[in-house]
Amino acid sequence: MWWFEKNIRDTRPLRGLNHAATATGGNKNTPTARPLRGLNHATTATGGNKNTPTVLRSASLHATATGVKKLFLALVCCLALASLSACGFEPMYGDHGVAAATAAALPDIEIASIPGRDGQYLRNLLMDRLYTHGAPADAPYTLRFSPLDKNIVDLGLQKNGTATRAQIGISTEMQLADSASGKVLLTRDLKTVGAYNLQDDQLATLMSQQNITESILQEMRDDVVTDLSLYFRRRAIKDLAVAAAAKRAATKNTTIAKKEAAAKKEAAPSGAAP
Repeated sequence: MWWFEKNIRDTRPLRGLNHAATATGGNKNTPTARPLRGLNHATTATGGNKNTPTVLRSASLHATATGVKKLFLALVCCLALASLSACGFEPMYGDHGVAAATAAALPDIEIASIPGRDGQYLRNLLMDRLYTHGAPADAPYTLRFSPLDKNIVDLGLQKNGTATRAQIGISTEMQLADSASGKVLLTRDLKTVGAYNLQDDQLATLMSQQNITESILQEMRDDVVTDLSLYFRRRAIKDLAVAAAAKRAATKNTTIAKKEAAAKKEAAPSGAAP
């Protein structure tokens, strides 16, 4: 701290500056301002302003040219996309057809009965989510679940051996099968976990357990719907790819047939009957 104060109080001018000021008749305490090396000389030689370095002006012009190029490229891209959409171009694997196929497949799933109270609650949740227009009459798919395995573990043990929290884990196996052949198309292991407080009031503890169980089953419902949507999405993309390949092959065969017919017509004698 004493060194900082000492340097603050030191009012001696910088070395080498007072001599230049004295030689020019200026103030001794005012240093002579020298131009930046290589900037003002180049500016003066080109006839520009001494206070504006040539390098800065060149950088400004380069930045302006770069901005104009980027704007031009963006305009070209917009025009290209507009022309593609105007001619009826659509991506082969666009979300329009895939989303429609996925949404149409989800309601065509028959949900088999699930044993137990929690299983019935899970089935009702799935029916409310999938059956937007009622249950299907002849569903091409069947969704089956193994009996729900519910496990409760005590947490937060105190010194006297009592627990303050409990953790519930529910697990099951999901299978999506073809209703006609019985072939299993998709298999997933599902497990959800939740916790609740163990209170002195037994009724409050039971209510907390029921609420967390319902929340866990709702989360499991969301996992089931997500797995089904991903499966039907991948299947829709595959079907669209196969259909596009078949369409290209048919178009190619038609073009080849037309070329062969035109070649035969040109090769036939002019006086011969067609």
